[in-house]
Amino acid sequence: MANSLPITVSNIAMKTSVVRIAFISLAAIIPAVSSAQPSWVTKRPVDPAYYIGIGASQKVAGSTDYIQKAKDNALNDLASGITVTVSSEIMRKVVETNASLEDNFKSQIQTSAKAELEGVEWVDTYDGDGQYWVYCRISKEAYEAAKQRRIRNAMKLATDLYASGQKYEQENNVARALTYYVQSLSPLEKYLGEPLETEIGGKKVILVNEIFSSLQNLLGQIELKSLSPKQDGKVGMPLKQPFEVTATLTGAKAGPIASLPLKFTFIRGGGEMIDNNTTDSAGDAKCDIHKITATDKIQIVEAKIFLAGMIAADSSSVILSAVLNSLSVPSTRMVLSVTGLEVYVDADESQFGVKLDQPRIEPAIKGKLSEKGFAFTNDMANASVIINIKADSRRGSETMGLCVSYVDATVSVLDMRSGEEIYKNSMNNVKGISDTFEKGAFKAFDECAKNIVDGLIPKLVEKIQK
Repeated sequence: MANSLPITVSNIAMKTSVVRIAFISLAAIIPAVSSAQPSWVTKRPVDPAYYIGIGASQKVAGSTDYIQKAKDNALNDLASGITVTVSSEIMRKVVETNASLEDNFKSQIQTSAKAELEGVEWVDTYDGDGQYWVYCRISKEAYEAAKQRRIRNAMKLATDLYASGQKYEQENNVARALTYYVQSLSPLEKYLGEPLETEIGGKKVILVNEIFSSLQNLLGQIELKSLSPKQDGKVGMPLKQPFEVTATLTGAKAGPIASLPLKFTFIRGGGEMIDNNTTDSAGDAKCDIHKITATDKIQIVEAKIFLAGMIAADSSSVILSAVLNSLSVPSTRMVLSVTGLEVYVDADESQFGVKLDQPRIEPAIKGKLSEKGFAFTNDMANASVIINIKADSRRGSETMGLCVSYVDATVSVLDMRSGEEIYKNSMNNVKGISDTFEKGAFKAFDECAKNIVDGLIPKLVEKIQK
Protein backbone atom coordinates (compact mmCIF):
# COMPACT_ATOMS: atom_id res chain seq x y z
CA MET A 1 0.00 0.00 0.00
CA ALA A 2 3.13 2.13 0.44
CA ASN A 3 3.26 2.67 -3.30
CA SER A 4 -0.40 3.60 -3.60
CA LEU A 5 -1.16 7.18 -4.36
CA PRO A 6 -3.10 8.95 -1.69
CA ILE A 7 -6.68 9.70 -2.62
CA THR A 8 -6.60 13.39 -3.28
CA VAL A 9 -8.52 15.80 -5.50
CA SER A 10 -5.53 16.06 -7.82
CA ASN A 11 -5.30 12.25 -8.18
CA ILE A 12 -8.98 12.01 -9.00
CA ALA A 13 -8.57 14.71 -11.64
CA MET A 14 -5.62 12.86 -13.13
CA LYS A 15 -7.58 9.59 -13.42
CA THR A 16 -10.52 11.42 -14.96
CA SER A 17 -8.22 12.93 -17.58
CA VAL A 18 -6.82 9.51 -18.44
CA VAL A 19 -10.32 8.07 -18.92
CA ARG A 20 -11.33 11.07 -21.08
CA ILE A 21 -8.26 10.62 -23.26
CA ALA A 22 -9.05 6.91 -23.63
CA PHE A 23 -12.62 7.69 -24.75
CA ILE A 24 -11.40 10.32 -27.21
CA SER A 25 -8.87 7.83 -28.65
CA LEU A 26 -11.58 5.17 -28.98
CA ALA A 27 -13.95 7.64 -30.68
CA ALA A 28 -11.20 8.48 -33.15
CA ILE A 29 -10.65 4.79 -33.94
CA ILE A 30 -14.34 3.76 -34.43
CA PRO A 31 -15.13 6.15 -37.37
CA ALA A 32 -11.93 5.07 -39.04
CA VAL A 33 -13.04 1.46 -38.84
CA SER A 34 -16.68 2.06 -39.91
CA SER A 35 -15.70 4.25 -42.91
CA ALA A 36 -13.28 1.72 -44.31
CA GLN A 37 -14.12 1.14 -47.98
CA PRO A 38 -15.60 -2.34 -48.52
CA SER A 39 -14.05 -4.52 -51.20
CA TRP A 40 -17.26 -4.68 -53.29
CA VAL A 41 -16.89 -0.97 -54.14
CA THR A 42 -13.74 -1.57 -56.17
CA LYS A 43 -14.11 -5.24 -57.06
CA ARG A 44 -17.50 -6.49 -58.21
CA PRO A 45 -18.63 -9.58 -56.27
CA VAL A 46 -19.24 -12.78 -58.25
CA ASP A 47 -21.78 -15.31 -57.01
CA PRO A 48 -23.30 -17.84 -59.44
CA ALA A 49 -26.40 -18.13 -57.25
CA TYR A 50 -27.30 -14.43 -57.37
CA TYR A 51 -27.91 -11.53 -59.73
CA ILE A 52 -25.89 -8.66 -58.27
CA GLY A 53 -26.40 -4.90 -58.49
CA ILE A 54 -23.97 -2.16 -57.49
CA GLY A 55 -25.08 1.46 -57.65
CA ALA A 56 -23.57 4.80 -56.69
CA SER A 57 -24.62 8.43 -56.75
CA GLN A 58 -23.02 11.77 -56.02
CA LYS A 59 -23.93 13.15 -52.61
CA VAL A 60 -25.58 16.55 -52.51
CA ALA A 61 -25.37 18.73 -49.40
CA GLY A 62 -28.71 19.26 -47.69
CA SER A 63 -30.48 16.50 -49.63
CA THR A 64 -31.02 12.76 -49.18
CA ASP A 65 -32.21 12.10 -52.75
CA TYR A 66 -28.84 10.58 -53.53
CA ILE A 67 -29.73 7.53 -51.40
CA GLN A 68 -32.74 6.64 -53.56
CA LYS A 69 -30.78 7.40 -56.72
CA ALA A 70 -28.03 4.98 -55.65
CA LYS A 71 -30.67 2.32 -54.97
CA ASP A 72 -32.23 2.88 -58.43
CA ASN A 73 -28.81 2.64 -60.05
CA ALA A 74 -28.16 -0.61 -58.20
CA LEU A 75 -31.49 -2.06 -59.39
CA ASN A 76 -30.71 -0.97 -62.96
CA ASP A 77 -27.34 -2.68 -62.69
CA LEU A 78 -28.95 -5.83 -61.33
CA ALA A 79 -31.58 -5.92 -64.09
CA SER A 80 -28.94 -5.41 -66.79
CA GLY A 81 -27.27 -8.63 -65.68
CA ILE A 82 -30.39 -10.71 -66.27
CA THR A 83 -29.83 -12.70 -69.44
CA VAL A 84 -32.35 -12.15 -72.24
CA THR A 85 -32.32 -14.57 -75.15
CA VAL A 86 -34.34 -14.65 -78.35
CA SER A 87 -35.13 -18.27 -79.02
CA SER A 88 -38.66 -18.19 -80.44
CA GLU A 89 -39.09 -18.67 -84.18
CA ILE A 90 -41.35 -15.62 -84.54
CA MET A 91 -38.98 -13.20 -82.82
CA ARG A 92 -35.99 -14.53 -84.74
CA LYS A 93 -37.76 -13.74 -88.01
CA VAL A 94 -38.70 -10.27 -86.79
CA VAL A 95 -35.20 -9.29 -85.63
CA GLU A 96 -33.69 -10.64 -88.86
CA THR A 97 -35.41 -7.80 -90.72
CA ASN A 98 -34.24 -5.17 -88.23
CA ALA A 99 -31.24 -5.93 -86.03
CA SER A 100 -31.90 -2.92 -83.77
CA LEU A 101 -35.18 -4.50 -82.68
CA GLU A 102 -33.27 -7.22 -80.84
CA ASP A 103 -31.49 -4.61 -78.70
CA ASN A 104 -34.78 -2.80 -78.21
CA PHE A 105 -36.46 -6.03 -77.14
CA LYS A 106 -33.71 -6.90 -74.65
CA SER A 107 -33.77 -3.37 -73.22
CA GLN A 108 -37.54 -3.52 -72.88
CA ILE A 109 -37.36 -6.87 -71.07
CA GLN A 110 -34.67 -5.64 -68.69
CA THR A 111 -36.69 -2.52 -67.89
CA SER A 112 -39.68 -4.72 -67.23
CA ALA A 113 -37.56 -7.05 -65.08
CA LYS A 114 -36.50 -4.14 -62.87
CA ALA A 115 -40.13 -3.16 -62.27
CA GLU A 116 -41.07 -6.74 -61.35
CA LEU A 117 -38.16 -7.65 -59.09
CA GLU A 118 -39.32 -9.47 -55.97
CA GLY A 119 -37.29 -10.33 -52.89
CA VAL A 120 -34.34 -8.03 -53.49
CA GLU A 121 -31.81 -8.27 -50.66
CA TRP A 122 -30.04 -5.04 -49.71
CA VAL A 123 -26.65 -6.38 -48.71
CA ASP A 124 -24.61 -3.32 -47.78
CA THR A 125 -24.10 0.42 -48.19
CA TYR A 126 -21.01 2.61 -48.14
CA ASP A 127 -21.00 6.31 -47.41
CA GLY A 128 -17.76 7.48 -48.96
CA ASP A 129 -16.22 10.86 -49.64
CA GLY A 130 -18.69 12.55 -51.98
CA GLN A 131 -20.37 9.31 -53.09
CA TYR A 132 -22.95 6.93 -51.67
CA TRP A 133 -22.83 3.26 -52.68
CA VAL A 134 -25.43 0.48 -52.53
CA TYR A 135 -24.99 -3.28 -52.93
CA CYS A 136 -28.04 -5.47 -53.59
CA ARG A 137 -28.73 -8.95 -54.95
CA ILE A 138 -31.51 -11.39 -55.75
CA SER A 139 -31.45 -15.17 -55.84
CA LYS A 140 -31.49 -16.47 -59.41
CA GLU A 141 -33.62 -19.37 -58.29
CA ALA A 142 -36.17 -17.06 -56.63
CA TYR A 143 -36.18 -14.72 -59.65
CA GLU A 144 -36.77 -17.59 -62.06
CA ALA A 145 -39.59 -19.00 -59.89
CA ALA A 146 -41.34 -15.60 -59.85
CA LYS A 147 -40.83 -15.22 -63.58
CA GLN A 148 -42.33 -18.64 -64.30
CA ARG A 149 -45.32 -17.74 -62.16
CA ARG A 150 -45.85 -14.56 -64.18
CA ILE A 151 -45.46 -16.51 -67.44
CA ARG A 152 -48.12 -19.02 -66.35
CA ASN A 153 -50.53 -16.19 -65.53
CA ALA A 154 -49.79 -14.46 -68.84
CA MET A 155 -50.27 -17.68 -70.81
CA LYS A 156 -53.60 -18.37 -69.11
CA LEU A 157 -54.89 -14.91 -70.03
CA ALA A 158 -53.49 -15.21 -73.57
CA THR A 159 -55.07 -18.65 -74.02
CA ASP A 160 -58.47 -17.35 -72.88
CA LEU A 161 -58.28 -14.42 -75.32
CA TYR A 162 -57.15 -16.74 -78.11
CA ALA A 163 -60.10 -19.08 -77.43
CA SER A 164 -62.45 -16.09 -77.74
CA GLY A 165 -60.85 -15.27 -81.07
CA GLN A 166 -61.46 -18.82 -82.31
CA LYS A 167 -65.09 -18.60 -81.18
CA TYR A 168 -65.67 -15.33 -83.07
CA GLU A 169 -63.95 -16.71 -86.17
CA GLN A 170 -66.34 -19.70 -86.15
CA GLU A 171 -69.24 -17.25 -85.86
CA ASN A 172 -67.87 -15.38 -88.91
CA ASN A 173 -67.27 -12.22 -86.87
CA VAL A 174 -63.96 -11.46 -88.53
CA ALA A 175 -63.17 -8.09 -86.94
CA ARG A 176 -63.82 -9.43 -83.43
CA ALA A 177 -61.76 -12.56 -84.12
CA LEU A 178 -58.80 -10.50 -85.34
CA THR A 179 -59.05 -8.21 -82.32
CA TYR A 180 -58.97 -11.09 -79.84
CA TYR A 181 -56.11 -12.81 -81.67
CA VAL A 182 -54.09 -9.58 -81.56
CA GLN A 183 -54.94 -8.93 -77.92
CA SER A 184 -53.96 -12.47 -76.97
CA LEU A 185 -50.38 -11.47 -77.85
CA SER A 186 -50.41 -8.50 -75.44
CA PRO A 187 -50.00 -10.51 -72.19
CA LEU A 188 -47.08 -12.33 -73.83
CA GLU A 189 -45.18 -9.28 -75.08
CA LYS A 190 -42.48 -9.65 -72.39
CA TYR A 191 -42.02 -13.32 -73.28
CA LEU A 192 -42.17 -13.20 -77.09
CA GLY A 193 -38.55 -14.28 -77.25
CA GLU A 194 -39.24 -17.58 -75.48
CA PRO A 195 -40.87 -20.76 -76.83
CA LEU A 196 -43.98 -20.88 -74.64
CA GLU A 197 -45.39 -24.38 -74.82
CA THR A 198 -48.98 -25.13 -73.80
CA GLU A 199 -51.85 -27.46 -74.67
CA ILE A 200 -54.73 -26.42 -76.92
CA GLY A 201 -57.37 -28.84 -78.14
CA GLY A 202 -55.55 -31.80 -76.67
CA LYS A 203 -52.24 -31.15 -78.40
CA LYS A 204 -49.07 -29.41 -77.34
CA VAL A 205 -48.31 -26.21 -79.24
CA ILE A 206 -46.01 -23.17 -79.07
CA LEU A 207 -48.59 -20.56 -78.06
CA VAL A 208 -47.15 -17.54 -79.90
CA ASN A 209 -46.76 -19.60 -83.09
CA GLU A 210 -50.36 -20.81 -82.79
CA ILE A 211 -51.72 -17.27 -82.39
CA PHE A 212 -49.52 -15.99 -85.20
CA SER A 213 -50.67 -18.80 -87.51
CA SER A 214 -54.36 -18.15 -86.77
CA LEU A 215 -53.87 -14.44 -87.46
CA GLN A 216 -52.12 -15.05 -90.76
CA ASN A 217 -54.69 -17.66 -91.92
CA LEU A 218 -57.60 -15.32 -91.21
CA LEU A 219 -55.87 -12.35 -92.83
CA GLY A 220 -55.27 -14.51 -95.91
CA GLN A 221 -59.04 -14.86 -96.37
CA ILE A 222 -59.66 -11.10 -96.41
CA GLU A 223 -59.73 -9.03 -99.58
CA LEU A 224 -59.53 -5.23 -99.68
CA LYS A 225 -60.59 -3.58 -102.90
CA SER A 226 -60.46 0.06 -103.95
CA LEU A 227 -63.73 1.39 -105.36
CA SER A 228 -61.95 4.48 -106.66
CA PRO A 229 -58.52 3.25 -107.83
CA LYS A 230 -57.67 6.38 -109.86
CA GLN A 231 -58.46 10.04 -109.30
CA ASP A 232 -57.29 13.46 -110.39
CA GLY A 233 -56.27 16.06 -107.85
CA LYS A 234 -54.67 19.46 -107.43
CA VAL A 235 -51.96 20.59 -105.04
CA GLY A 236 -53.39 22.59 -102.17
CA MET A 237 -56.93 21.41 -102.89
CA PRO A 238 -59.15 18.69 -101.39
CA LEU A 239 -59.86 15.53 -103.35
CA LYS A 240 -63.30 15.81 -104.95
CA GLN A 241 -64.27 12.22 -104.14
CA PRO A 242 -63.16 10.19 -101.09
CA PHE A 243 -60.92 7.14 -101.36
CA GLU A 244 -63.44 4.30 -101.01
CA VAL A 245 -62.54 0.76 -99.94
CA THR A 246 -64.54 -2.40 -99.45
CA ALA A 247 -63.52 -5.39 -97.29
CA THR A 248 -64.84 -8.89 -97.96
CA LEU A 249 -64.21 -12.38 -96.65
CA THR A 250 -63.47 -14.91 -99.41
CA GLY A 251 -64.08 -18.65 -99.47
CA ALA A 252 -67.03 -20.65 -98.19
CA LYS A 253 -68.18 -17.92 -95.79
CA ALA A 254 -67.80 -15.06 -98.28
CA GLY A 255 -69.39 -11.74 -97.39
CA PRO A 256 -68.72 -8.16 -96.29
CA ILE A 257 -66.63 -7.53 -93.17
CA ALA A 258 -67.99 -4.92 -90.78
CA SER A 259 -66.15 -2.99 -88.03
CA LEU A 260 -62.73 -3.67 -89.57
CA PRO A 261 -60.19 -0.94 -88.65
CA LEU A 262 -58.24 0.44 -91.61
CA LYS A 263 -55.31 2.80 -91.84
CA PHE A 264 -54.87 5.13 -94.82
CA THR A 265 -51.36 6.35 -95.68
CA PHE A 266 -49.66 8.32 -98.43
CA ILE A 267 -46.89 5.95 -99.50
CA ARG A 268 -45.95 8.43 -102.23
CA GLY A 269 -46.76 12.11 -102.00
CA GLY A 270 -48.50 13.67 -99.05
CA GLY A 271 -51.69 15.28 -97.85
CA GLU A 272 -53.99 16.04 -94.96
CA MET A 273 -56.60 13.45 -94.02
CA ILE A 274 -58.08 11.45 -91.17
CA ASP A 275 -55.96 8.36 -91.55
CA ASN A 276 -58.02 5.86 -89.52
CA ASN A 277 -61.50 4.57 -90.31
CA THR A 278 -63.66 1.48 -89.80
CA THR A 279 -65.75 -0.42 -92.31
CA ASP A 280 -69.54 -0.12 -92.04
CA SER A 281 -72.09 -2.95 -92.12
CA ALA A 282 -71.61 -3.26 -95.91
CA GLY A 283 -67.83 -3.62 -95.45
CA ASP A 284 -67.17 -0.15 -96.91
CA ALA A 285 -64.91 2.61 -95.59
CA LYS A 286 -64.09 6.08 -96.90
CA CYS A 287 -61.12 8.37 -96.54
CA ASP A 288 -61.59 12.08 -97.26
CA ILE A 289 -58.39 13.80 -98.35
CA HIS A 290 -58.80 17.39 -97.17
CA LYS A 291 -55.77 18.78 -98.99
CA ILE A 292 -52.99 17.45 -101.22
CA THR A 293 -49.79 19.06 -99.98
CA ALA A 294 -47.06 17.26 -101.94
CA THR A 295 -46.21 18.30 -105.50
CA ASP A 296 -45.50 14.83 -106.95
CA LYS A 297 -47.41 14.35 -110.18
CA ILE A 298 -48.17 10.73 -109.30
CA GLN A 299 -49.17 10.07 -105.70
CA ILE A 300 -50.31 6.85 -104.02
CA VAL A 301 -52.60 6.35 -101.04
CA GLU A 302 -52.70 2.91 -99.42
CA ALA A 303 -55.41 1.36 -97.23
CA LYS A 304 -54.53 -1.62 -95.07
CA ILE A 305 -55.93 -3.47 -92.07
CA PHE A 306 -54.75 -1.65 -88.96
CA LEU A 307 -53.71 -4.47 -86.63
CA ALA A 308 -51.75 -2.16 -84.31
CA GLY A 309 -55.03 -0.37 -83.58
CA MET A 310 -56.31 -3.60 -82.02
CA ILE A 311 -53.56 -3.78 -79.40
CA ALA A 312 -54.86 -3.40 -75.85
CA ALA A 313 -54.91 0.22 -74.70
CA ASP A 314 -52.48 -0.44 -71.83
CA SER A 315 -49.81 -1.75 -74.20
CA SER A 316 -47.50 0.43 -76.28
CA SER A 317 -44.88 -2.15 -77.14
CA VAL A 318 -42.69 -1.30 -80.10
CA ILE A 319 -41.81 -4.99 -80.31
CA LEU A 320 -45.43 -6.14 -80.41
CA SER A 321 -46.11 -3.65 -83.20
CA ALA A 322 -43.07 -4.97 -85.08
CA VAL A 323 -44.34 -8.55 -84.72
CA LEU A 324 -47.73 -7.52 -86.13
CA ASN A 325 -46.07 -5.59 -88.95
CA SER A 326 -44.22 -8.77 -89.96
CA LEU A 327 -47.56 -10.31 -90.93
CA SER A 328 -48.77 -10.18 -94.51
CA VAL A 329 -51.71 -7.77 -94.23
CA PRO A 330 -54.32 -7.19 -96.99
CA SER A 331 -54.12 -3.76 -98.59
CA THR A 332 -55.29 -1.80 -101.61
CA ARG A 333 -54.19 1.43 -103.26
CA MET A 334 -55.47 4.52 -105.02
CA VAL A 335 -53.38 6.42 -107.55
CA LEU A 336 -53.67 10.20 -107.75
CA SER A 337 -52.76 12.12 -110.88
CA VAL A 338 -51.87 15.49 -109.39
CA THR A 339 -51.51 18.83 -111.13
CA GLY A 340 -50.35 22.05 -109.56
CA LEU A 341 -52.65 24.95 -108.85
CA GLU A 342 -53.18 26.95 -112.02
CA VAL A 343 -51.34 30.26 -111.85
CA TYR A 344 -51.94 33.35 -113.96
CA VAL A 345 -48.90 35.63 -114.09
CA ASP A 346 -49.55 39.30 -114.89
CA ALA A 347 -46.12 40.80 -115.50
CA ASP A 348 -45.43 44.47 -116.24
CA GLU A 349 -41.68 44.91 -116.66
CA SER A 350 -40.35 48.12 -118.16
CA GLN A 351 -36.94 49.42 -119.19
CA PHE A 352 -36.72 53.12 -118.41
CA GLY A 353 -40.48 53.41 -118.76
CA VAL A 354 -40.75 51.30 -121.94
CA LYS A 355 -42.32 47.83 -121.66
CA LEU A 356 -39.82 45.01 -122.18
CA ASP A 357 -40.43 42.67 -125.08
CA GLN A 358 -38.64 39.89 -123.19
CA PRO A 359 -39.43 40.01 -119.44
CA ARG A 360 -36.60 39.15 -117.06
CA ILE A 361 -38.36 38.44 -113.74
CA GLU A 362 -41.44 36.54 -114.98
CA PRO A 363 -39.50 33.56 -116.47
CA ALA A 364 -37.51 33.11 -113.24
CA ILE A 365 -40.67 33.01 -111.11
CA LYS A 366 -42.42 30.62 -113.51
CA GLY A 367 -39.42 28.31 -113.59
CA LYS A 368 -39.32 28.03 -109.80
CA LEU A 369 -43.09 27.55 -109.48
CA SER A 370 -42.99 24.89 -112.18
CA GLU A 371 -40.41 22.98 -110.12
CA LYS A 372 -42.87 23.12 -107.22
CA GLY A 373 -45.62 21.53 -109.28
CA PHE A 374 -47.64 24.59 -110.24
CA ALA A 375 -49.32 24.85 -113.63
CA PHE A 376 -49.92 28.00 -115.66
CA THR A 377 -52.93 29.36 -117.50
CA ASN A 378 -53.58 32.30 -119.80
CA ASP A 379 -57.19 32.52 -118.60
CA MET A 380 -57.37 34.65 -115.47
CA ALA A 381 -60.91 33.47 -114.73
CA ASN A 382 -59.77 29.84 -114.39
CA ALA A 383 -56.70 30.60 -112.28
CA SER A 384 -56.44 29.57 -108.64
CA VAL A 385 -53.62 32.04 -108.03
CA ILE A 386 -52.82 35.35 -109.70
CA ILE A 387 -49.32 36.80 -109.42
CA ASN A 388 -48.80 40.45 -110.29
CA ILE A 389 -45.28 41.61 -111.07
CA LYS A 390 -44.51 45.29 -111.60
CA ALA A 391 -40.92 46.34 -112.23
CA ASP A 392 -39.18 49.28 -113.84
CA SER A 393 -35.60 50.39 -114.26
CA ARG A 394 -34.09 53.85 -114.03
CA ARG A 395 -30.75 55.34 -114.85
CA GLY A 396 -28.29 56.19 -112.14
CA SER A 397 -24.85 57.71 -112.46
CA GLU A 398 -22.04 57.21 -114.97
CA THR A 399 -18.44 57.21 -113.79
CA MET A 400 -15.36 56.38 -115.86
CA GLY A 401 -17.39 54.50 -118.47
CA LEU A 402 -19.39 52.46 -115.90
CA CYS A 403 -23.12 52.98 -115.91
CA VAL A 404 -25.31 52.33 -112.86
CA SER A 405 -28.97 51.41 -113.25
CA TYR A 406 -31.59 50.60 -110.62
CA VAL A 407 -34.70 48.41 -110.60
CA ASP A 408 -37.72 48.70 -108.31
CA ALA A 409 -40.05 45.68 -108.23
CA THR A 410 -43.27 44.67 -106.51
CA VAL A 411 -44.74 41.16 -106.32
CA SER A 412 -48.31 40.57 -105.21
CA VAL A 413 -50.16 37.24 -104.91
CA LEU A 414 -53.94 36.90 -104.93
CA ASP A 415 -55.63 33.65 -103.89
CA MET A 416 -58.67 33.41 -106.15
CA ARG A 417 -60.18 30.68 -103.95
CA SER A 418 -60.60 33.08 -101.04
CA GLY A 419 -60.26 36.42 -102.82
CA GLU A 420 -57.50 37.43 -100.40
CA GLU A 421 -54.11 38.91 -101.10
CA ILE A 422 -51.91 36.29 -99.47
CA TYR A 423 -48.51 37.76 -100.22
CA LYS A 424 -46.93 41.08 -101.10
CA ASN A 425 -43.35 42.26 -101.16
CA SER A 426 -41.19 44.77 -102.91
CA MET A 427 -37.56 45.50 -103.65
CA ASN A 428 -36.16 48.93 -104.27
CA ASN A 429 -32.88 50.23 -105.64
CA VAL A 430 -31.57 46.89 -106.83
CA LYS A 431 -28.36 47.95 -108.56
CA GLY A 432 -26.72 46.81 -111.78
CA ILE A 433 -23.44 48.10 -113.28
CA SER A 434 -22.17 47.70 -116.86
CA ASP A 435 -20.74 49.64 -119.77
CA THR A 436 -24.22 50.87 -120.79
CA PHE A 437 -27.31 51.80 -118.80
CA GLU A 438 -29.33 49.15 -120.66
CA LYS A 439 -26.92 46.34 -119.76
CA GLY A 440 -26.74 47.64 -116.20
CA ALA A 441 -30.54 47.56 -116.04
CA PHE A 442 -30.60 43.95 -117.30
CA LYS A 443 -28.15 42.98 -114.55
CA ALA A 444 -30.34 44.71 -111.99
CA PHE A 445 -33.42 42.88 -113.35
CA ASP A 446 -31.57 39.55 -113.14
CA GLU A 447 -30.39 40.30 -109.60
CA CYS A 448 -33.93 41.27 -108.66
CA ALA A 449 -35.27 38.01 -110.18
CA LYS A 450 -32.68 35.99 -108.24
CA ASN A 451 -33.63 37.69 -104.99
CA ILE A 452 -37.32 36.98 -105.60
CA VAL A 453 -36.68 33.33 -106.47
CA ASP A 454 -34.29 32.73 -103.55
CA GLY A 455 -36.11 34.73 -100.90
CA LEU A 456 -39.72 35.34 -101.82
CA ILE A 457 -40.78 32.25 -103.77
CA PRO A 458 -40.26 29.69 -100.95
CA LYS A 459 -42.40 31.84 -98.64
CA LEU A 460 -44.90 32.35 -101.41
CA VAL A 461 -45.18 28.62 -102.07
CA GLU A 462 -45.56 27.93 -98.34
CA LYS A 463 -48.42 30.43 -98.05
CA ILE A 464 -50.18 29.08 -101.13
CA GLN A 465 -49.99 25.45 -100.00
CA LYS A 466 -50.65 26.15 -96.30
